[in-house]
Amino acid sequence: MDYSSTDPLSPTDQLENSIFNNTSIQLISTSSDNIMIRTKMYTDMCNDIGIESAQVAYTRVYFNNAPIGFYLIKENTNVQYFEKKYNTSEFYSQMNGHFSPMTYNGDFNLTNSDPTLLNNRTTDNYFNYWYQGKEFPDTFHAKNDLVSLFKIFQKPTSEGEIKKNFETVSFLKNMALDFITNNQHSYLFNGTNYFLYLDTKKKKWNFHEGYYISPFNNWGQNCSITTYDEYRLIGRRRKNDIRRPTFDYLISFSNERYHFEKYLKEIILNTYGTIKYFNRMDSIFKMIFEDLKWDILLEPIDNNTIKYEENSNKMIELLKINSEYEYLKKYITKRKEDIIINHNFIIPFSIYSLFTTCFLISMIIIFVHLFYAVFINPFVWHFSNKKIRVLPSTFLKLWIIALFLFIIICISTYFLIRNDIKSEFFKLIHVRIYRYIINYYGTFDNTYIKFSIVLWLILNRENFIVLFGAPFVHTNNNRSNITSNDTINNSSFTLNNDSNMVNGNSNIHSVNSNLSNNNNLPIQSNISPILTNYSNIFNSDSSLFDNDECLETERKTMDMTEKDHDQCSVRTHCSNCDNDINNSIDNIETMSKVTYSVSEKLSIHSNYNEVLNKEYFQAKNTPLYTDEQSKIIAMYQNIKHGFLIVCHNSSDVLPATLECLLKITIPMCIFIAENGSNSEEKQKMKDIVDHYSNRFRYTHPSYNGLNIIYANLNEGSKTLAQFCLLNNLFWFGINIQYISVIDDDVLIPENWVEDEILSYFKNDPKVKGLAYPINASNRREGIVPVFQNFEYTLAMYSKKVHKDIGTVVFPSGAIGTWSIPFLLECLYRHDTVFRGDDLQIGLRLHTMYGKPRFCNPNEIHEGNYKIEMAHVTVDTVVPRCYIHLKEFLPHCLGKYLKECDCGQYSLSRQRIVYWEPARHRFFFKFLYCILHKCRWNHRATLTAKFFCIDFIVTIINDYLFIILFVFMFLMKSFLPALMIICICFAVAYISLDVFNLVVARGKPTIKLPFEVCVVFPVFYQCFTTLFFRISTIIYTWTYYVPFVRNNVKIKKRALKKNISYMTMSDIITEMDSEKAIANVSDISDYLFNKKQLKYEKWKLSIFKNKKEKDSNQNKNKENKESKNKTKKYKVENNEKHNDIVNYNKDNLPKICIENENEEPQIIEIID
Repeated sequence: MDYSSTDPLSPTDQLENSIFNNTSIQLISTSSDNIMIRTKMYTDMCNDIGIESAQVAYTRVYFNNAPIGFYLIKENTNVQYFEKKYNTSEFYSQMNGHFSPMTYNGDFNLTNSDPTLLNNRTTDNYFNYWYQGKEFPDTFHAKNDLVSLFKIFQKPTSEGEIKKNFETVSFLKNMALDFITNNQHSYLFNGTNYFLYLDTKKKKWNFHEGYYISPFNNWGQNCSITTYDEYRLIGRRRKNDIRRPTFDYLISFSNERYHFEKYLKEIILNTYGTIKYFNRMDSIFKMIFEDLKWDILLEPIDNNTIKYEENSNKMIELLKINSEYEYLKKYITKRKEDIIINHNFIIPFSIYSLFTTCFLISMIIIFVHLFYAVFINPFVWHFSNKKIRVLPSTFLKLWIIALFLFIIICISTYFLIRNDIKSEFFKLIHVRIYRYIINYYGTFDNTYIKFSIVLWLILNRENFIVLFGAPFVHTNNNRSNITSNDTINNSSFTLNNDSNMVNGNSNIHSVNSNLSNNNNLPIQSNISPILTNYSNIFNSDSSLFDNDECLETERKTMDMTEKDHDQCSVRTHCSNCDNDINNSIDNIETMSKVTYSVSEKLSIHSNYNEVLNKEYFQAKNTPLYTDEQSKIIAMYQNIKHGFLIVCHNSSDVLPATLECLLKITIPMCIFIAENGSNSEEKQKMKDIVDHYSNRFRYTHPSYNGLNIIYANLNEGSKTLAQFCLLNNLFWFGINIQYISVIDDDVLIPENWVEDEILSYFKNDPKVKGLAYPINASNRREGIVPVFQNFEYTLAMYSKKVHKDIGTVVFPSGAIGTWSIPFLLECLYRHDTVFRGDDLQIGLRLHTMYGKPRFCNPNEIHEGNYKIEMAHVTVDTVVPRCYIHLKEFLPHCLGKYLKECDCGQYSLSRQRIVYWEPARHRFFFKFLYCILHKCRWNHRATLTAKFFCIDFIVTIINDYLFIILFVFMFLMKSFLPALMIICICFAVAYISLDVFNLVVARGKPTIKLPFEVCVVFPVFYQCFTTLFFRISTIIYTWTYYVPFVRNNVKIKKRALKKNISYMTMSDIITEMDSEKAIANVSDISDYLFNKKQLKYEKWKLSIFKNKKEKDSNQNKNKENKESKNKTKKYKVENNEKHNDIVNYNKDNLPKICIENENEEPQIIEIID
């Protein structure tokens, strides 16, 4: 029988070839084991754990070439066996007929060494121990030693004395194996079927198993659920129970009991019922399967003495082979589970034990948090600052949810432990849960179990970012440390009383100037940075702010409402600013110096570039300035920053946004990019812009600048509107360096200070963008806004972690501050798809390395650009409702439903339709960012690559989660899945606690309210994860992928000259707008041609290299052929030397003779 195809149970598991060289063997037929696996696996386990055992193999038996059957061949445990293996010729066996528990009867004459007594069953009190050794040994001492062995098991005896005379290790291992395999013909259960032999070298008695046929069977006994203490043959009325004093006495010693249980655990963990164990079984069964079939299908034997009737049910027996084998595997698994449960064995560091322990700890964590939320937190909330906590109505709703969850936990815990409330109930609960998990997952591969747990945990990766990143991240509340040393700002100080400053005595020289009252007491200026920055901006006739209307302004301010006065009081005092008239622009020549356009910028290049590049870009479409336009450009000359608001039917939210902006900047720094709105909305927004511009002029009579700039794009595209507006500004020569792009519902706070924001860019030249923490402005108005604000806070923290590693991957689409040239670069390569537009801009920035610049096509991007995290938190409006049924119904049904009073999209629509599909759509963009080239020291780019990998893992995990979810239903393993979710909840609670205690310590503005923390993971995050991600995948593949197409990139549209121009009547004419777009097409053509030329040069170099290679090959070939045509002759000169003559047919009739000692000579050949 070939065993090469079987899987080994251990590295030492090898076939005993000597089994076929014995003088005596035993044949075991299928009558004792139909599948002939049990005995083989028992002996293999003996070999694996290191105890002595007879070896077995398989064979077909023939008699006179006639097939007899398929048998298990086993070593016969006779004298030759013990002499060969254990070097002893004296041993005893106790087999079947009589039960002998290894006890001393006390009346044997130890002095009588008559050898006949060794086999005398009538006079020998120890006749149950049949002597199996030599009939006449040289020295008859085994019987006496056997009696001595039995005596030492009489109490009291020391453990050391037993170990001195008896091999306890192999005995206890044998007992453990018999118990695990349920070998009911063994000594442990039946008190019989064993051998005892004396090792003459060690002077120790050894135990040897005597019966191998019965393991892995239930035998109709209900013993498989008992412990090893009760594992014995039970007599009638418990009067004649089998005794086993050797085993019972040994385990009465605590040390030996510990070792016995240790052997049990080792066999259970490493051998019995393991993957390698079942692989071994499968390989053996596969190997002998055809032999078993052959045995069953053999014709019956028919002779004169014995006649067997032909079996008509052979096919049924064949079918029983597979079913019995599957039953055996199930029995082994069940037996293993019973031993683990009944003996309270928890295998340390196994996946089941770790999972159970984590679950119980998680339940305790959840219980403690809910208990605190229900009974303690209401008092904490009552005495805390209500401005940083939720409203009473929202708090009540959250408290009710927490109470509901607490009741569920209490009821579940009660039914789980009600029957086990003892001193060790935690251990008992652990065992019960462990047993439950084994029942569900015991037959699965550990790799699968670990994989499924990892999938669940990846869904909560944000919690791990908080948990592991908190000790290393610190959030600053102020920016005083990043501004220049000579700048002192205090934007929180507000002058609300005229007595704080005397008119005419205030001098504002710069942002960091001090205000002095008439007593010369210095007061730190709280004046708006924008106004103080631009107090020195003049046009050709007068400054933006005149200083001769102070009294009138004050009177107008006093007549306004208290609200208006609070908003504009700072700007009222700005009218006292003394402007430096010497800095004004008085003539057109001066203005022309500052009105150079993008064409002039692009034409300025170094001689080095001119030498290296014969062709460089020069703009064809250059602006022509009128006097009025020159004045406008002069107004913007000293302005460094502006705000860009993209609006689409935004008349309802735009007023609040402008209200906040006009507190920190002036109208001409605000740019409205309207795109694709209907005519009614266009007019409304235009009226709103005019209203707030006039209102600002009314409250600031000294302001002589432009109104809010209103631009219009007929195409509805947020990204294209941003690009067109910024391109107009850049092309027209308006020298604004930085722009804050905000949504129409974003509320900029009053602590937004321009110099502080721009210091991020000035302090690090690699910073090209700025992300902001986002808060929900309506965060106190309901549960859903509260949860979203909670999400925004955690997202801010994640971006902070990104920034500390290297860079923020992308700023929020709600607000971001950018360097205008680099934002133009990103938008130029944007495909203008609304979903994920902010993420795409960030990815474009991180993949700029090595690409030509849009704003200066003659230069190449250096790469390693960063996006920083600002210190200012910005408010935005978030959806108030979780779901609107009307949004998810077909139009034919939804039109009958009433619109929600919130007047917004629901949170579900925002996430499922817009946010989440962007991640899936960007799969290949993430790959591109990962694979895009960069230098090894580009830390920011490498950070972006790392988090792109994280995004890809999350996308893949979404799909794997669907598979896991379906599998959970198919396997009906709901409770284990809920246990995993509970572990995720506990991780979330711990991470939120770490955030509040470490990150938000001493920072109440970002501290997470506990009433939200305790409900968020269970009530919101879990449902959001399940519902949103599954719905997103369904939406993506049923609607988005089949019906929604990606737009064409702006640069490709520019090549086709298919970009709509944006009108900005306040600054430039319609013709200028067309020229600005035409300039984009010119740049696109130039870059495209340059790329094509580069490609052609590359192809030409490849062709040239190939041609040179071919030429060299031909030349080498010709040289080789020429050498092959060369003949060699020997010529004898006058000195009788042999010379080598190179004879070339092409040079006949002359040849060159190379002498050994002379110069080469040319001679003629004479025929």
